[in-house]
Amino acid sequence: MSLVADFVRHVEDRSKENQAAFALLMRSGLLGPALALIRQELDSMIRVIWLIDSCNQAERTRLIVDALQGVHWQKTTAKGKQVRITDAEMSEAALRRHGWIKQVYRYGCHFIHLSDWHNYRHHDPIKNMPNAEREEIRDDLEYFHAEEIEELKFSHIKMHAPYAMTKIGDNLACYLRELEKLP
Repeated sequence: MSLVADFVRHVEDRSKENQAAFALLMRSGLLGPALALIRQELDSMIRVIWLIDSCNQAERTRLIVDALQGVHWQKTTAKGKQVRITDAEMSEAALRRHGWIKQVYRYGCHFIHLSDWHNYRHHDPIKNMPNAEREEIRDDLEYFHAEEIEELKFSHIKMHAPYAMTKIGDNLACYLRELEKLP
């Protein structure tokens, strides 16, 4: 099996597991861990986009080897120093393909890290967000789902979570096919 094929299988296995776990968690009403899985799925997608868009063949091979060996991805700065490639940096690069990544990344991080969003059963965390951020999410949901939302609430995030998980998984599968075709 080629290195790229091994990496693709690795990512596909993670995605299948994330998708299955997401469905189980949603059916069980465990929204916090389910939304954290959306962020994990997004992590896979932005990493594959990084490999496609931000790397030459040698760099891509090195990063794939690092991923398969459990080594954090690094890059060389202009001064020759090795620094970690951050999730935020990869996410910013992926925004060139999908503007919605910013919102999904942001609210997904609320469930990766302990935050007020974990109190969603007792208090709507959307109320704690700055107005501009709340409007941005509302505008994205209205645009992508062709529905008018008078006031954004956490229930909107919950309702659209399965769509987000499917959309990311489908895009990830397409990017893996694209990655396989690269030299």
